[in-house]
Amino acid sequence: MINGGSMKTEKTLHLRSLVLVLLMLTSFTVPLLSPFEPSEDTELENQSQRYETTTSDTSVAMMLKDIRLGSPGSSVSQIRVVPGPNGIGHTAFFKANNGTGGDELWKSDGTPEGTMLVKDIRTVAGNTDIDKMTVVGSTLFFRANDGNNGTELWKSDGTSQGTVMVKDINSGSNSSAPEFLTAVGDLLFFRAIHPDSGCELWVSDGTSSGTFLLKDIYSGAHPNNGYPESLTAVGNNLYFTVYDAGYQLWKSNGTTAGTTLVKIIASSNGRATELTAVGNTLFFSAQNPSAGTSTGDELWASEGTDSSTWMVKDINSGTSSSSPKELEAVGNTLYFKANDGSNGDELWKSNGTESGTMMVKDIDGASSSSLGSYPDLTAVGNLLFFDADDGTGKGTELWKSDGTSVGTVMVKDIRLGSASSDTGYFSASGSTLYFDANDGINGHELWKTDGTTGGTVMVKDIYSGATSSNPQRVFTSASGVGYFKADDGVNGVELWKVIDNPCYINGTIINNATQWGHCVGGNSEDVEVVSVAVDSSGDTYYAGSFGDFALFGDIPLYSSGGSDIFIAKLSSNGSWQWAVKAGGSSSDHGKGIAVDSSGNAYVTGYFYGTATFGSTSLTSSGSNEIFIAKLSSSGSWQWAVKAGGTSDDRGYGIAVDSSGNAYATGYFNNAA
Repeated sequence: MINGGSMKTEKTLHLRSLVLVLLMLTSFTVPLLSPFEPSEDTELENQSQRYETTTSDTSVAMMLKDIRLGSPGSSVSQIRVVPGPNGIGHTAFFKANNGTGGDELWKSDGTPEGTMLVKDIRTVAGNTDIDKMTVVGSTLFFRANDGNNGTELWKSDGTSQGTVMVKDINSGSNSSAPEFLTAVGDLLFFRAIHPDSGCELWVSDGTSSGTFLLKDIYSGAHPNNGYPESLTAVGNNLYFTVYDAGYQLWKSNGTTAGTTLVKIIASSNGRATELTAVGNTLFFSAQNPSAGTSTGDELWASEGTDSSTWMVKDINSGTSSSSPKELEAVGNTLYFKANDGSNGDELWKSNGTESGTMMVKDIDGASSSSLGSYPDLTAVGNLLFFDADDGTGKGTELWKSDGTSVGTVMVKDIRLGSASSDTGYFSASGSTLYFDANDGINGHELWKTDGTTGGTVMVKDIYSGATSSNPQRVFTSASGVGYFKADDGVNGVELWKVIDNPCYINGTIINNATQWGHCVGGNSEDVEVVSVAVDSSGDTYYAGSFGDFALFGDIPLYSSGGSDIFIAKLSSNGSWQWAVKAGGSSSDHGKGIAVDSSGNAYVTGYFYGTATFGSTSLTSSGSNEIFIAKLSSSGSWQWAVKAGGTSDDRGYGIAVDSSGNAYATGYFNNAA
């Protein structure tokens, strides 16, 4: 038929089964001819409305669940995000008190329904002492006290039965009190107390037999010596400091033989601090071991041996200290705060050489310090963010640096006037920095920045008015969903989440992000949701196309080149069930989707060249060609067929009847 003067020819394909489709497609002995060439911007209207997606430059923040009803709140703390197996999905673990069982381990998948108690670890009265949460692969390690075994090492996979004590290191009701839990590859390092060895370095692979004392460095059960500190992962090794007749720097590869002394730092007050990895090099602050305390605290580096451990530069020459602090890696460069004795505490950088260690900028241009006690140096991509006071009467505000003097600038004067915005709790999430700030109007609330003045904004006034919600550090998943704690003034301190740059369909946050917080996004701007269908259970199916990379919650899809087709299913409670792709190295597009009474999905669109639909490959005869495909309710490809000729042919709409017959609409050129 001719479509309303648009001079576009439409045909409808009626599919009864895969066999009938093939027979129908091969029995066209009388070609259908189209006397015109449709323009690129002329389309058949889909069987449902077309969904346009846009990306907001704002963020959405919402409370996930009122765990403890009323204003006391559940006192959420210790938030950590654990990726799912193979990087699919995530779980946010945290400590909370619902008012009935004390502090216990909780988890969330980002939905209210998926925010729940993992396990009541301590069923008797007393403090569970859940603390030191650390992620190793897809496992959460922490310390806890079940009331019977003291404070020991535990782990969790997010299930009650998978939340167990790893080992009763200090047997009975005594505690080994694990501290400094640190992940290196698939191993967990920590210090623990044992009656025979005192406080020493331990390692665990998550099993009882694989949890053992690495080395009794200070031999015997000495209560005041040993005490490994500053555990830091550098490549495949762990570096740490210990006291054994002097302050020493050690390293370990997870074996007893591979746990060795690197260098004796000093006999008295010269222990190494601020241990930080830059690639495979360790940087730290320490005094010169050959002169005891005579040279002050300066910047040092080590590559794992005595001979390859050196003082990088005597920044504040002589006996005074430059006191390097807040060490932070940005790529292959180390940034830190230091005082050269003339300019106060300012921003410095180092590449590990004396000549490559220099002050980035004297921000206040005087002998006073522009960097305070805790400037919170934080890397976001190739930029460093921190807070500073340039001495011009603006107070301490948010700054950034690209490593050059001219590129070290104030991002925004958040609190106008001489008062400081008191920024803190810096958290990197992709190219976004989240932080806490007070603009003098709304109290301490959650802010974000992309490094520009215009892109530095308050995310939400969680506690409305001048009172502060006091949000703390945001912990993010691979998909950019962030979790934090805050007090809205009604529900007390509870678990919140934030989504940066959410996607919208026709002005509404996709997947009802104000309730669920899911979003289709990626590192390409051409993620396009074109068609949506809903089944009898309220589950939603999406079809469209994407370029490069797309995320559906935490499910990643990668295109094979050009643009690819995606189909995704979202449950009625807002949880992504699956997302699959189809296509090849050219430009392929999903345009229509329908669902039958059994939850099977039918999709149409067009492809160019060779496109793969599960185990089925289709090859076009010339230009774009129509495809029709079926997926099961679990996202498995059932079949895929094509229709068209040597010219430009496209499918746009699809419907399915109660018998499972599918009807597709679109247009074709010349013979098909």
